Amino acid sequence: MDHNFETIKAILKRGAIIKLIGDSITAGGGSSDNNRSGELFITIDGIQFKRQLGQKCWASLLTKYIVKNFPKSHVVNNGCSNITSTHLRDNLLNLYNKTDDIILILVGANDRKQVEGMTALYNNLTYIVKYLKHENKTIILMSPNPSTPKNQAYPNRLYTMGNVNNVIKDVSEEEKVQFISHYDYINSYLMNSGHTLEDLMVGKGEKHDGLHPSDEAHYLIYRNIIQNLSLE
Repeated sequence: MDHNFETIKAILKRGAIIKLIGDSITAGGGSSDNNRSGELFITIDGIQFKRQLGQKCWASLLTKYIVKNFPKSHVVNNGCSNITSTHLRDNLLNLYNKTDDIILILVGANDRKQVEGMTALYNNLTYIVKYLKHENKTIILMSPNPSTPKNQAYPNRLYTMGNVNNVIKDVSEEEKVQFISHYDYINSYLMNSGHTLEDLMVGKGEKHDGLHPSDEAHYLIYRNIIQNLSLE
């Protein structure tokens, strides 16, 4: 069925599978009950990736919301820590399924560490979006949250999260798919809340790494998705 002229809410009311694809931010990194010991769903470069069992990351919060408000629909979280957009492209056929209806993609933080990483991010996302559009999927591209100056100062950070945000935005505009900027949303929140980025980007397991969202930041990401998709 052609989803291009349907709202996300209409698709969910009818019944749909939402697939979440991304790196550790999607997998639940930073959340206080982070527990990726569930079902094994893919192996990439010899690394096994298992389902998130914790309930405080944005993906689990979104899953709970969908189950409650759109009982005919469900969410599958295929977040894989440390993957780049190249990993996503190379493993796309195992990360998405032809039965998926809506695909949310959040990748790019690890492309910062790659030489020509922004070119790769642009090319890979363009390829992925074109492929999924041909498969008649509804696609939402999302940018990662901002990272702290400490995180950005690591020697292997060759690009900024601002660069990542801009590349994903460019692809979304060129391919005419929806874009949700968690980078812009959290920066706006910080301007009005009195919090610092350091307050938000800490979490058990990755504490003080300056990238992985705390429970509060995961909640902000979740709320940003709900608002942008007009699901309330």
